[in-house]
This record gives sequence, structure tokens and C-alpha cells, in this order.
Amino acid sequence: MSLKLEGELPRVWTIGKAMWVKDSSAVYAATKGEWSQEVGAIVSRVSSNYQDSALALVGRAYSTIRVGDLATYLGQSEAECGARVTSLGWGWSPETGVVTPRVEAARRGEVPPTEEQLNRLTDFISFLEN
Repeated sequence: MSLKLEGELPRVWTIGKAMWVKDSSAVYAATKGEWSQEVGAIVSRVSSNYQDSALALVGRAYSTIRVGDLATYLGQSEAECGARVTSLGWGWSPETGVVTPRVEAARRGEVPPTEEQLNRLTDFISFLEN
């Protein structure tokens, strides 16, 4: 069996390695370019999910962030970031270049899935026994 050193497999591997080390710029750079129809759909979805996760993390972790930093995290231009955060209802001042994420109200009374409850209970019992 020979290794295929050309084509899409090494490019997909590059995306995975960049995600592993949390290098968002490398992830977005690796997802750019021509892909076959089958792989392109998957790469597009991976890129979109990675971007959505980064945006959610910024929303939870920052009270304010420079639009340039957010653009780096999302792999977008500053103008694209401005449009996106505005559509989300976040505050954005083009004059100062500062984005203010809107804090989502926690859903109270939401019951976690049964498996999650079981895992929590197992962890708690394990903690008590040790």
C-alpha cells in the first residue's frame, strides 16, 4: 500500500493538525482552494462549524474584543465581521473598532439529556468514593 502524497488527503490532514493546535488562521487558510464536490461539502461544513464555535467562544469569553482580533478568530475581513456581529445583535463601533458580544440569557429549567445526567452522577459518586 503506497501513501498518497498528493491530492486532498494531505490538505485535510493539514486542517486537522491546525484544529488540533488551535491555529485558526491555519485552519481557514487550509480550507481555502479547490476541493472535489464530495470533500468540498465536508470541508465547507467543517469550516462553518469551526467558525461558529469560535464565535460562540468569543461570546462567552469576552466582554469586548477588537474587530481585528475577531476577524482573525473567524477567518473573515473586518467588514465581514462587522456585518456578522451586527446581524447577531452584538454591539460594534466602526469608529473605535470594538465589538461588544451580547450575553445570551441562560435557559433556566432546561433539563439536560439523560446521558449527561448519568455522567454527572457517575463523576460525583466517583469523587465521593475517592
